[in-house]
Amino acid sequence: MLFVWPWLILPGLCEAQFSEFSIKPCEAGEAEAGVQVLWPRRGQRLAPTLTPTKIRTRIWGDFSLRKDGYILAVVAGVDQSHVSEVNEVIDTLVSAYMNIEVFGLQPGQYFAQVVLVDNTGKSRTCWRTHEVSFSIARRQDEQNRSAALHRNLILYEQGYKYNAAIQDSEQFLVQPKDPSRDFAYVTILWSDDFVDNAIVWATGLRAVGSTFRRICMIGRNRIARSRIQILARCCCEIAITDPIQAPALSRSSWSQYALVLTKLRIFQLDRKGLKKIVMMDADTLVLQNIDELFWLPSPSVTVDKDTLMGETKKPKLSAGIMVLEPDSAKFDRLMEDSNLVLDEKKNKKLHFIEQDLLNAFFNHNYNILPMTYNLYPELLDLLPFLHVSQDSGVNSSMWPSMELPLDNSIKVVHFWHLFNPFQITKYKGAHNLQVNAKRIHKQMWRWYTIFWKLHQEGLKRGAPEDYPKWVQKCYHSSRAFGTEQQKFVPVAWGAHCRHIDGVAW
Repeated sequence: MLFVWPWLILPGLCEAQFSEFSIKPCEAGEAEAGVQVLWPRRGQRLAPTLTPTKIRTRIWGDFSLRKDGYILAVVAGVDQSHVSEVNEVIDTLVSAYMNIEVFGLQPGQYFAQVVLVDNTGKSRTCWRTHEVSFSIARRQDEQNRSAALHRNLILYEQGYKYNAAIQDSEQFLVQPKDPSRDFAYVTILWSDDFVDNAIVWATGLRAVGSTFRRICMIGRNRIARSRIQILARCCCEIAITDPIQAPALSRSSWSQYALVLTKLRIFQLDRKGLKKIVMMDADTLVLQNIDELFWLPSPSVTVDKDTLMGETKKPKLSAGIMVLEPDSAKFDRLMEDSNLVLDEKKNKKLHFIEQDLLNAFFNHNYNILPMTYNLYPELLDLLPFLHVSQDSGVNSSMWPSMELPLDNSIKVVHFWHLFNPFQITKYKGAHNLQVNAKRIHKQMWRWYTIFWKLHQEGLKRGAPEDYPKWVQKCYHSSRAFGTEQQKFVPVAWGAHCRHIDGVAW
């Protein structure tokens, strides 16, 4: 239902980012407009989650975001003993986006109201508002999640057994003549944004005692030479390759994924004499030695969260970590198939088109790796057996006394998108999400601490002459910020410093 002013304004609205909120009468003939909550739906029950609760909205009428104003959203808790009464305002947010993220909602009843406001914080009597009530609660059938996971893991185990094409051709992997040359870990970069992530990835492999090559494939003319030199000196071989533009993504706002098809260049590494590779996204953190992956059949992949929870009819791979045998002929066939996939989904904006393409190419037939080889942090919310029984804690020093590998089952953590420490200033809400993640799951404290420790070790090795000067500069930033600990550390951007908790540059 849509409501017309005048109407209820929840307590706390006046404490919004605009200091003076008011409702002005519309002028004669002024067109109506309004905002509507599309999600959550009225009365909907949402499951608790580490990721932010998103309020999805739409605007109708003659009103343009940013140009004419913003959406003001008020989220309040509801007294469960008196459902009609607002208990307290949880958050008041002014947003220039249709999707509004609200952090820290615990199980309970909630009430959300959205309002259009102009650039001075004033609304209009002809701008319609909207409200919904919803709840956050653990599902009554939550105990069935374990059963669903168990059932699907058995299904994929059976899939491994009946996949005759793979079993007949690669039942026993031929031993490499020279493992130090025939095998390699590979990541691929087409943006300066992920150079620091690649430093962590490669330094982590080195720290856990991996004995195989580490190759960073670099999109031609996409990364500054000074950063390529840091990567080459600190941790990995450099292989320059030509980027591949994905037409379906060229209109996407997620510009970092516009060249994601470049990842398929890994199949051309047979030209460098490689017999088997473990492809890993640069934003992965290696916690334990995973060299055993090279002795698994190709293709071996992890699957996404929805697949594990039984929410897909067929398994859907995650391209974050893959065991593959390079084959240039496969690359040529993949590029031919890419045109078919793009034609089928030309009306959709595909952010992860390489995964859709590989699923179609392998026809959903691949060996399934345990999720602990590619753990997405949000899985900590769903699967309690991923939590360690004992917590080593994080002491007050900048670098706690801990050594790799860690004594738990998780081998690789995938700090994708908002969980990525180096994307924290790029995406709205990333800082709040990471702080909330560390507050809820103590493991996240350890993982982020190890992340920064590995980064500094790799950067020191990659820029030995400049690193001491960078550290000194960042030390002054830490003192100016008002902390005795050195919270600011250098990054591969040379003179830049980053706060290890993501507070500021």
